Amino acid sequence: MTSHPRVPLLQPDELGARMLKLIGSIRGLADLSPENIERQTGLTVEIRSQDRTDYGLVGQLQDRGDYSLSAVSYRPGQKPARLDLRLSPQTGAGCALEFGATRDALLAAGFAADGPQQPAGLDDPGYRTTEPWSYMRDKVEVELYPADDLAAGQGGRTCLNKISIHVDA
Repeated sequence: MTSHPRVPLLQPDELGARMLKLIGSIRGLADLSPENIERQTGLTVEIRSQDRTDYGLVGQLQDRGDYSLSAVSYRPGQKPARLDLRLSPQTGAGCALEFGATRDALLAAGFAADGPQQPAGLDDPGYRTTEPWSYMRDKVEVELYPADDLAAGQGGRTCLNKISIHVDA
């Protein structure tokens, strides 16, 4: 049985800041390493395979649910080319991470929208989609996945349920 390393209980804004710092540090495949994740986030990464291709972390958000960060390899034994942050909010707890603030931080960090621009109504609680919105900077693509149940958003905010970070080799 694998024991998960202790990860501190975080406030949603702390998780957001740590993930944005990690995203900002990624320029190539080597930056998806467990060491860089730990250095940028201050969180302990669990390595689940001897070849160091399966790793990640699991934690809890203060009054908002759980989160996990997992490395994704496209072929067995190949170094990961993607990190997925998944958010599992508690029912009625509101947003763990909010689309608009995360999008704005990516744009400020030099990422550009890839593909059609998002409709103005995405920040409207009546707008529904599960398709990701993509942002690019050099070889790095960040996809923001709005929650399909926007009822969790408060004050007209759209919640995120996943962020994927891809690096083109």
